[in-house]
Amino acid sequence: MKSLLAGLLLLGFVSSANAATYNFAYNFFDGNVVSGSFDGTQNGNLVEGISNISMFFNSTAYTTPLYASGWNGTNWTTGNGVASFDGLQSNLLFIDVNYPTVNTYTQYFYIRSTSLFDAFAYLPAIGGVADDTGSRYDASRWSLNAVNVPESSSLYLLAFGMLGLFGTARRKA
Repeated sequence: MKSLLAGLLLLGFVSSANAATYNFAYNFFDGNVVSGSFDGTQNGNLVEGISNISMFFNSTAYTTPLYASGWNGTNWTTGNGVASFDGLQSNLLFIDVNYPTVNTYTQYFYIRSTSLFDAFAYLPAIGGVADDTGSRYDASRWSLNAVNVPESSSLYLLAFGMLGLFGTARRKA
């Protein structure tokens, strides 16, 4: 009984540190769609610390592991991609290498919402190119939503309820 309670407390500490999962999509001007999901931590309108990226170009999967880089106004920088819920502050590059440290990339998707406001996707395996550079980028065609995952407090409530039922049944036996 004590070990079960200790396990539940440990589960609470571990689950409270996890990032949330988000689904995203961008509908390009020409009708192409890039969509997928990633893990990250919400900070107001932004999602930071992006990892575990899965992505599709018109339902065809990007097949290699993807990295997140960010635009600092001049260059892409490793590991600091940021997505915004409104599409006006997204600065992200999802790419198949740790760019710009490695330059041998073959597939990618980016949105820069600084002064450039553009989006571009490239998946050569299917001849896929989508280009919303310049005036064609439209933040209203971007969507970002948190995936509903049970809160750790709900899991605690369920676990303690089960623990109570187990204890009551044991006492009666």
